[in-house]
Amino acid sequence: MRHKLFRFFAICTFGAAFAVSSLPAIAQSFTTFDPDGSLDTFATSINNQGAIAGYYSDATSYHGFVRSQKGIVTTFDVPGAVRGTFALSINDAGTITGYYVDDTGDHGFVRSKKGIITTFDVPGSISTVVQSINDKGAITGYYSDASRAHGFVRSQKGIVTTFDVPGAIHTFAVGSNDEGAITGYYYVTDIEYHSFVRASDRTITVFDAPGAIYGTQALSINDAGSITGNYSDASGDHGFVRAADGAITTFDVLGARHARNTYPASINEGEAITGLYSLGSEAHGFVRAADGAITRFDAPGASNTDPTAVSGGGAITGVYFCTSGRGHGFVWTPQGIAGNRMPAGISGRVSFAFRRGVCANN
Repeated sequence: MRHKLFRFFAICTFGAAFAVSSLPAIAQSFTTFDPDGSLDTFATSINNQGAIAGYYSDATSYHGFVRSQKGIVTTFDVPGAVRGTFALSINDAGTITGYYVDDTGDHGFVRSKKGIITTFDVPGSISTVVQSINDKGAITGYYSDASRAHGFVRSQKGIVTTFDVPGAIHTFAVGSNDEGAITGYYYVTDIEYHSFVRASDRTITVFDAPGAIYGTQALSINDAGSITGNYSDASGDHGFVRAADGAITTFDVLGARHARNTYPASINEGEAITGLYSLGSEAHGFVRAADGAITRFDAPGASNTDPTAVSGGGAITGVYFCTSGRGHGFVWTPQGIAGNRMPAGISGRVSFAFRRGVCANN
């Protein structure tokens, strides 16, 4: 089985920093952070209150963390997680979910705002990987048995329902919304993959972006049912947004004269989409407004920037990398741009002040 990996930091060799644009700067608040003792920090999710969840590495293992809106970082480990704790999603109640690894494999966990951790496995699984939690406490992810991968949803009461896309040899459920819809992608051969959305009534609809040759990978869904992700054709990888009525719009951050590799990661309730685009071995961030206007940005001093999530208010979190290869967390709040709906005349790359970030020393 080939499980498609799209996150840029997992597949690239880090290059030199991208030059700062001369465009006027948008008012903003850009903050970098790392848990104490971390070697690499990976911010993975942000809720509408501004709390951020993620994981970090130190000299011994991987650990989970949550950063409050006030910047207070709390670290945690799932009991028995000898090989790592990976926090991947936080909801508006402050509940965090993800998976942990011990000597037997991958297992799911849910951590309450008070820090109480509950672990679980899908019955019959040899590996359980949790991907997201909605504001009703429903948890979505995928699990593997002896033959293939399957999707699952776990209710707030702990009831687990499993499912497969008809005809799929592997089903990867990765995103969910408060209406109970789930999105993800599935394989029909080891190299051919397509996307799906599973409605709250359990009806499954499959789809591909127009022009997709090698595959379509849905990754995030908002409460209105809009879905974003990426697809591949002969020229590279591109972004798409699929409306609840099934209409699909495709887009690239850069024009036809450039390498066209665009990887959306998250969509919010205002239809703002964030993710990364690549230029050779360099990764840079972008945010696309509901009207299609795209703003490009980089963390100060970074060689690569990888946004992972956008909140309802438009705050963006993710990870950026120094030329040393070390990763750090960030949160960027474009002030006055609710839901990242860009004001008239604002598009293109964001200009940061000419200053060195933490990459100057590491």
